[in-house]
Amino acid sequence: MPELPEVEVVKQSLQNEINNLVVKSVKIHDGNLRYKLKKYDINKIVGLRILKIKRRSKYLIFYFNKSLSMVVHLGMTGKFFLLNRNELKKKTSFYYKIESHDNKHDRVTFFFRNDLKLIYNDIRKFGFIKIFQSKKINNLKFLKTLGPEPLSNNFNFKYFENYLLNKKKTIKDLLMDQKFISGLGNIYVNEILFLSGVKPV
Repeated sequence: MPELPEVEVVKQSLQNEINNLVVKSVKIHDGNLRYKLKKYDINKIVGLRILKIKRRSKYLIFYFNKSLSMVVHLGMTGKFFLLNRNELKKKTSFYYKIESHDNKHDRVTFFFRNDLKLIYNDIRKFGFIKIFQSKKINNLKFLKTLGPEPLSNNFNFKYFENYLLNKKKTIKDLLMDQKFISGLGNIYVNEILFLSGVKPV
């Protein structure tokens, strides 16, 4: 599963490639993701410009004009590919490689006015794409309970100490708790504990 660092790389790649572009059209190849993606909802962003792309924990947030936003979670196997006008495919992160059979797992294609295509590909379909009003983003059920980012000023010793009061958890379960700290998963928690010389139990 892509965790915070991988999603951050995807965000930066997308910023470099599609920021400030206008969505020409969207084609749903298979909308049966974690939450069903409906044509009516995704078509709300057609004709809109991408103003910025942000990351919160493992979520990507695309901000459009007219106060609309698109939240994307990559789930277990979600990834983005870019195709230029010559149909040359480019990946947006280092955590996966381009395979000849990728096309059969393409779920959604976004078309831009410069002949660039952005493809959301997801083998297991545990990811999702949802459209919301931008002013409601911070109140979404899967964003509003997230803890601070690992490198933010809010994640400090005092916060750590206060959170632990009256709690009994293994250190691994604590670091995996998205309400305590956001963005970490099994891979990075294991690496953190190993490098710290701390047993995960």
